[in-house]
Amino acid sequence: MQVAYPETFGGCWSLAPDPVDFRSFQLTNIYDPDDNLYYEPDGSPRAVARGRDRAMKPFVDAEEVLGRGGQMGSFEAVFSPRGADGKPARLWDRTTGKLDARVARAWKKYDIALKLKREWSSLGPRLAGKLHIFCGDRDTFFLDGAVLRLRDELKNLGSDAYVEIVPGAGHGLTPGVRLTVARQVAEQFARFQK
Repeated sequence: MQVAYPETFGGCWSLAPDPVDFRSFQLTNIYDPDDNLYYEPDGSPRAVARGRDRAMKPFVDAEEVLGRGGQMGSFEAVFSPRGADGKPARLWDRTTGKLDARVARAWKKYDIALKLKREWSSLGPRLAGKLHIFCGDRDTFFLDGAVLRLRDELKNLGSDAYVEIVPGAGHGLTPGVRLTVARQVAEQFARFQK
């Protein structure tokens, strides 16, 4: 929302954000036609989360049984174009994990890292001092990969974004991070009150 509406919001504090760079959609690069949501390049099952003995395919299979509204399907509901059946187009084949390049291309307009790169000349000045992102380097759902990519992209663009990768932290982060966020929010609010 901060990137889409830079003047509307005075700042963004994102903690362990869902993929902000789709080259790291958890462990999958959706733009690589040879990548696969379910399997690693060596054919072994791709994990859905760190420290849990659960692979992506059974996780998605369970969502399919439960019906619409699951975590992975929700990404398609937000980012995918409408399919011929009126439902969100599927990014991957539910049986094989093979990615659909056409759907992946449609997702590019929602890829925050790509949007920032494409529109930095306009967005950069309007986002100055507003982006604050925190993620554990052991994020349960591998969200750290996308945050690292975004951090590097922001650095290359000359952004003053605050991006903290918290050593040893998982998805829940730490009380120290929450204190840092509270301090930063208070400081930002005070700046806007002047």
